[in-house]
Amino acid sequence: RKLGLLKEAIADATVVLQAEPMNSGMYNLRGLSKTYAGDLPAAIEDFTKALQIEPTNNSMLQNRAVAYALSGDMAASDKD
Repeated sequence: RKLGLLKEAIADATVVLQAEPMNSGMYNLRGLSKTYAGDLPAAIEDFTKALQIEPTNNSMLQNRAVAYALSGDMAASDKD
């Protein structure tokens, strides 16, 4: 059930991003959903896109660092 809800959240965020491709908060939200769903490479990609739009957002930077850590890339996590 939880995975189904996460997939719905990812799909909904994708629809929003098609209409609003510069919505950094939506990339962040989708990245969080992908993190919880276990799709860490895609989550990191979304957090990176969010940071390209809003590079000084510490929350998004921390979210990417956590995703890197969960994926086993401690060097990238420490860098964030």
